[in-house]
Formats: sequence, structure tokens, C-alpha cells
Amino acid sequence: MGCVRLGAPTELALKLRDELGLKWFVETGTYKCGTTIWAAQNFEHVATIEMHEPRYLKNLPVLEKFENVKAICGDSRTELRKNLPDEPALLWLDAHWCGNYEISVGSPGECPLMEELQAVREFDAVLIDDARLFTGRPERPHDPQQWPTYEQIKAALPGRYFTIIEDVIVALPLELRCEMNVLCLTSNKYAHMVAPFAYLFKKFWSQDLPVKVLRYDVRAPKVGGNFKQTAIGRQEDFTWSSGLRSWLEFAGPEIFILMLEDYWIHKPVDQEAVAAAWNIMEKRKEIGKIDISGDLLKRKFSEYREIDGAKLVQAAPESYFQTSTQAAIWRKSFLLEWLKDSESAWQFEKSGGRRMIYARQSGKAVKLVLGTDPGAVSYVNACGGEGNLKGKYDHKKIPGWMWEELMENGLVRE
Repeated sequence: MGCVRLGAPTELALKLRDELGLKWFVETGTYKCGTTIWAAQNFEHVATIEMHEPRYLKNLPVLEKFENVKAICGDSRTELRKNLPDEPALLWLDAHWCGNYEISVGSPGECPLMEELQAVREFDAVLIDDARLFTGRPERPHDPQQWPTYEQIKAALPGRYFTIIEDVIVALPLELRCEMNVLCLTSNKYAHMVAPFAYLFKKFWSQDLPVKVLRYDVRAPKVGGNFKQTAIGRQEDFTWSSGLRSWLEFAGPEIFILMLEDYWIHKPVDQEAVAAAWNIMEKRKEIGKIDISGDLLKRKFSEYREIDGAKLVQAAPESYFQTSTQAAIWRKSFLLEWLKDSESAWQFEKSGGRRMIYARQSGKAVKLVLGTDPGAVSYVNACGGEGNLKGKYDHKKIPGWMWEELMENGLVRE
């Protein structure tokens, strides 16, 4: 089966090759072998599968010039599994049919994708062409009954994060989110809350995702692993906002997940949703923040949007609390724009959002504030009172099982 796309997204393919150390490029749907030739020049080994024998025979004299290319004539439903290497590969799945519905009757079918996905190993990187035909129902000359939906594709490859780049579905193992990072803010009177935060983060989110704990004079308990600490300075020299600004301007990453030390996660995080939101932030410079806690869903003024296959909610221009410090992915330049050095975290939540509303009303261009739907990270605020109960546990919010488990592990004190 062949298709009319001119080729794989080369920039993305090369990035995956380099970051993951991939030597193999495996393609279904050779068509006119343009992608195959490009892959032969950029990967150590290439395998390409074409079902249409006349097309295969026409390509063969060209492909035989490349010693690192293996050309296979056959149905990708069975041949893909047979021809995968014993090591991770970049799979370019483009064998779905793009011809005339009437003449396809009696053929093996228009789209072999679901059968192809059964051959994918957990360590393979997957790119699927023609995303538009899976996110929307294809019309004639296609038979829509032969095409899986985007949700069905995601269900066939569990344990991965998905996104759509241009017209390509990208499905990667979750552990490949090596560029993601978390900033966990704490202060002198809250430093003891970092240990339970870290324990629950590792239990329900990740033991590999890098977390930077930003503190002041009081060192938080050492938790090790993916958690590292750095000191901003003496707390008496800073407010919450000025301390955060000081570190961000000096060393902060351009995109990061911001959390506070009393955000105690209580159930598994939707890692696919977080990764999809992160990818959108990297690509869409007009977005300043994506809430991942579900906080934005509580606001009165919001509208639903779908971006690259991800369902998001967008804050309306007049919506309050757009600078909420609930867990979110932030763009550094956007956060710095709204910080006012005299404010605490709770003052920033309220006043920063008002400043944003006034800026829009005055005609200033302001980046978008979005949120995942539903929230991808669920937690309890273990210390309540909007900063008035500094460092005190809020037992009305902390579940009994959580407190008992943290007590058994010596992570909380009465």
C-alpha cells in the first residue's frame, strides 16, 4: 500500500535519531521511495515495505544502489513484525491507502495501521502519517469504517505520550520526556514539607523526571534521586516573587512545570496529557501557561479548544486567577512579565491576574493561558490558609491513608 505524502518530517526524524541513538529507520509504504532514499542517507539501516508489486519492482533498481536498505514486497500487516531489528527503531507508518474506494473493494483494506501497531515494541519511536485522516473521519473516496480513530490509536499503544506535529501523529515512550523539568518552590517554614512531596511525587508521577527544589536558608530534607536542591539566598532578603525572579533570571529554564512543596499528589498522574501539553508549549510561542491541575476548569470564563489533538480549555480575557500558582507549565518570559517583587504567592495569584486583565483591556497583546481537560495532576494542598498557617498541616484536606503512610515512613511530624 502506498500514499501520496512527499516524505517523513525530516527534522523531527533526525532529532529523534540523535536524542535516542536510533540506528534503524523502518518504513511501511515505500511509494516512490523518496523517504527511503533520504533515510538511507541519514540512518545506518533502513527497511521499507511495499505491498504493490509493480511499484516495488519499479523502485528496486534504485534502492539496490544503497547497501544499507532492505526492500520488502508484502503486506505490512505481517511483514512489519518479521522485519523489525533486535534494537529500537524509528517506525514511519505510511502504508495506508489513498486511492479510490470503489476499486478497493475486495482488497485487504485501506488502512493496515492497527495491525501494524501490534508489532510495535515498547522502546520504538513511532511516526504515523496523515493525522487528519485519524483525527477526523475520512470521506470518500475513503471508506471511514476501515480507518481507526485517534483515540483507538492511542489505546493500541498504551504507556506513551502522543502529540500531532503538522500532519503526523507522534507516539513516544513516556521515559523519553528527558527535556521536561519541574521547579518545586519552598521556604524556611515549609522546608519540612519537601520530603513528603518528593515521596508522593515519585510514587504517583516519576522517579526520573528532574525536580529542582528552590529553597532559602533552611535546607530541605535530602530526598535524593531525581530531586536536587538549590538555594536562592537569605529569605529575609526576598519576597516570594522577588526570590523566584532572582533565580529565574539567573538560571531558570525557558519552560518548566511550577509546583509548591505542599502539593501532595494522591493518585497517578496522566503523563500522556502532561507530555502533550509540554510539547504544545514548546511549539506554540503564543501560549504563556498551561494549567495541568484542573484549576482553570473551575473558572467561569473559559472556552474549549483542541490543539494538536489535545483537548484544552482557554481562559477568557476577563477570567481571574490566570496567574494561579496551582501546578502548571510556564514560559519563563511570561511569568517574569507578571511578577511584582513585593508580592507573596497568594497575592501574585490574585493581583497578577488582574494586571493581565487590565493589560488586555488596554490593547496589549498577552499570551494565551490554557489548561488540560481534565486536570492531569491531582493533589491536595497539604497546608491551607493562604499563607496564614505557615508550615502547618491541613488535616481537613490530607487523606487518612496518606498521613498514615507518610508517618510510617518518617516523612511527617505531628
